[in-house]
Amino acid sequence: MCNFGSKGEKGRGENISVIFEEGETLKYRSTRRIFEVKKRTDQVVILQSLDGVTQVLTGEKNIFDFFEKTLKAGSRTSEMDK
Repeated sequence: MCNFGSKGEKGRGENISVIFEEGETLKYRSTRRIFEVKKRTDQVVILQSLDGVTQVLTGEKNIFDFFEKTLKAGSRTSEMDK
């Protein structure tokens, strides 16, 4: 599950914090490889590829620069209905 919250003062570009739960899967934009969130802290996320070969340590603030959230099995998007 992805929780959205905001930090910062009003009137100063809000800093959005995205928090992933351990066990969620993300897709690496460059290779389309699927990674699972293994561990997270308030600033860092540790991801492991589903085959267990690769691990990635990334900052929580820039995770969406490299990864996108995967759909759960059975989920549909408006793009699928077109």
